Formats: sequence, structure tokens, C-alpha cells
Amino acid sequence: MSSVTMTLDKATYVPGEVATVTVMIKDAAGNAVADGTYAAFAAAVTSSRALASGSLPTASVTTGSSTGTATFAINVPTTAGDFTLSALGGSTLAAAQAGIAISVTATVGQSAADAANAEAIAAAADAAAEATDAANAATDAANAAAEAADAATAAAQDAADAVAALSVQVEELVAGLVAQITAQKAAIRALTNLVIKIQKKIAALFKKLS
Repeated sequence: MSSVTMTLDKATYVPGEVATVTVMIKDAAGNAVADGTYAAFAAAVTSSRALASGSLPTASVTTGSSTGTATFAINVPTTAGDFTLSALGGSTLAAAQAGIAISVTATVGQSAADAANAEAIAAAADAAAEATDAANAATDAANAAAEAADAATAAAQDAADAVAALSVQVEELVAGLVAQITAQKAAIRALTNLVIKIQKKIAALFKKLS
């Protein structure tokens, strides 16, 4: 006996699924050993996580079917995550493996129920995100409308102020024009009175001369 390998029949399992562990033992020439019992490991193989059921290889492994292999049926852990089967190589192995960790790792995926729950949670999260985006868009639209209303109010106030200022200017112009007309009327009356006086004096002068 020179080398030992340990493999699993799959890389990924569903929770609690049956898995096949295969231990292969070869001689120094790289050929499968004859059927028999060999001290393949320093101690029994262990799992990094609790298995659902089944028995792992012990330190001594009995091969059969002239293939130098032995198989063991186990049920993988019932929860998702990686698990590793490992043991130290037996002392009778070649120096490259004696006392060295021999291991194999596989993954337990989500159960159908867990996958459905995860999908439902993701869908709910997406819906919540979309609702939040819609609420933010509505808030932005309301803010824009409020700003537009404020701008319209300010423009209306500016227009009202301009009309009021123009009204004051018109009133002042009209008052000035009325004052000018009144002054002109007074001047005309004074001039008329003066002309009448002159006429009277001329008439009196003509009367004396005649």
C-alpha cells in the first residue's frame, strides 16, 4: 500500500441527500491493491459538520471487487454550507501521505423550501425598492410643483408691484397736467382782462379826441 484517495460522488448535494464516499488504495506501482483490509488512515474519518446519518470509513479499510476501492453511504448535513471529510494518512503509507491530511469537500445547497423563501424575500425586497423609488419620484414631483407655484406667486407679486408703481406715476403725470392747464387758464384770463382794459383806454382816448 502506497497511496490513499478519498472522493465523493458529487460536488453539491441537497440537504440530507445520500452521498457515496469512495476510498481508493494503490500500491507503489500505482495499481489498485488486491482485495483485503488495509490501515489506510491513522484514525477514523471525521466530518467538519454533523452528518444526517451513515458511517464514515474507519482507520482500517476493506477493499473489494478487485478495484482497490471501498464505498460508504452517508447522508449529508441537513443545512446548507460546505462540509469536509478528513483523516490523517496511515503510518504504512508512503512518506508523502503518512500522517498527512487526506480530505474531500462538498457543498450542501439550499432546500427547495429555503430557495423558495429566498426568492420570495428577494422579490419582496425588489418590490420595496421599486415602491421607494416611486415614492421618491412623487416627492421630487411635488417639490418641483411647489417650486413652480412659488415662482408663479413671486412673478404675480412682481407684476402687481409694477402696476402699482405705474399707477402712481400716471397719477403724478395727470396731476401735473391738470396743474399746467389750470395755470394756463389763469394766464389767459389775466391776459383777457388786460386786453379789455387796453380797449377801454383806447376807446376813452378816441372819445376825448373827437
